[in-house]
Amino acid sequence: MLKQKQTLFSLIFIGVLIALDQLSKMLMMQTLLKPTWHQIEVFSFFSLTPAWNKGVSFGAFNNMGANGPLFFALFSVAICLGLFYWMLRMKRPFLSLSISLIIGGAIGNIIDRLRFGAVFDFLDFSVGSHHWPAFNLADIFIVVGAFALILDGLRNKSKT
Repeated sequence: MLKQKQTLFSLIFIGVLIALDQLSKMLMMQTLLKPTWHQIEVFSFFSLTPAWNKGVSFGAFNNMGANGPLFFALFSVAICLGLFYWMLRMKRPFLSLSISLIIGGAIGNIIDRLRFGAVFDFLDFSVGSHHWPAFNLADIFIVVGAFALILDGLRNKSKT
């Protein structure tokens, strides 16, 4: 019974993450893309800047052509299915939460690839002349989930 509650919580959590990601992207598209493409400086080191990423992390593989978004979407779906299977077998809530973060973020970006042919990014950080590639909430969810997986692995390795 506890495992069923954990799975239900994970599914609801994934749904909330997807909704937050898509809502943030919709609001930023309405703000940053209409009537013209523009940037909003929030702080000297942080701006809201519209960017389309046809590739993967940091814009890698941006030039894969018309089938690139479909390829990345299908690849991401396969990874999500594998992670979901793993999550269903997990008994540790922290690990399920970590996997849910990755799945929720990945699905948020899959939706963009299928809808627009690219992922919409808008969070833009820079320090002096050093500029970090723009990203979105889904990317944050994925990174936090991956770090949490590593933390869980390190924590449980030390217990064995």
